[in-house]
Amino acid sequence: MTVVVGFDGGGTGTAVQATDTQTHEKWTFDFGPTNRHSVGDVQVLKTLEHVFETLEDAGLSKTRIKSICFGGAGVDTEEDACALRRLFEKAGYSGALRVVNDSLTALVGANKGKRGAILISGTGSIALGIDEMGRQVRVGGWGHLIDDAGSAYAIARDGLCAVLSAYDGRARSTAIWRVLRQKLELERPQDLLDYVYAKDRQKQDIAALAPLITQLAGQDEAVDRIMEETATALFAHVKALTVKMRSEDFELSYIGSVLEKSSDIRGRLTDKISAAYPFIKVHFPELTPVEGALILAREGLLE
Repeated sequence: MTVVVGFDGGGTGTAVQATDTQTHEKWTFDFGPTNRHSVGDVQVLKTLEHVFETLEDAGLSKTRIKSICFGGAGVDTEEDACALRRLFEKAGYSGALRVVNDSLTALVGANKGKRGAILISGTGSIALGIDEMGRQVRVGGWGHLIDDAGSAYAIARDGLCAVLSAYDGRARSTAIWRVLRQKLELERPQDLLDYVYAKDRQKQDIAALAPLITQLAGQDEAVDRIMEETATALFAHVKALTVKMRSEDFELSYIGSVLEKSSDIRGRLTDKISAAYPFIKVHFPELTPVEGALILAREGLLE
């Protein structure tokens, strides 16, 4: 039995998939968080130990596992990767191990191989590509405080700004206030400040307001402006990718809640890409990130 394992690790949960490369039998599991920047090394080690205990119960002992690929949120530097490798060693695993950022496993899964590019627009935004030389290139993803243009967070932030601008008299009234008032149970636009600047408020909470805004597409001037600005920002990611990849002919997978759920933004963006780069082939992911990790784990057998 030759078993390979893929991890899709995050701050709230971790998907794990194992397969026997000879019989092609598969096992799929869900575990706790493995983003060490969110939960710390102690919790990550506990999760890894639970993973190996569960695999052992399924008949997949560590001695039978020949290769693992861990794709995780928070793996941004070589130091991060080394720290994860040490945690795997502490959990008792000493086989082949590849530790990468989860954007790479998402790309490999989305395009069924280490090629092409992905554009992610969820809570945050980032684009990643693999050029013809096999090198990774990145655009954006610098965090909501200074970037994340085209993300759900940016949509919500701009919607909040539109409401307060209208309240000030700097802009026309907008239906955004109506849906936010109902959802957040507020009385006055300025009450938004208490919500936004609450001590425990997270960027995910703000980003979660984006669907309330995007559902108003075609009904509100401020919303339509935000839709266009979002599509333009995401198109800028794609334009930068073509320069860094030195190509205008590759497949591009759309990933994330904004591109999956907002047909308005997706349509605007696709039209821009089609007009400027007709040879870029746009599609939704073929496989999941954990399946992408599994592909990279199989590659680990050959290294």
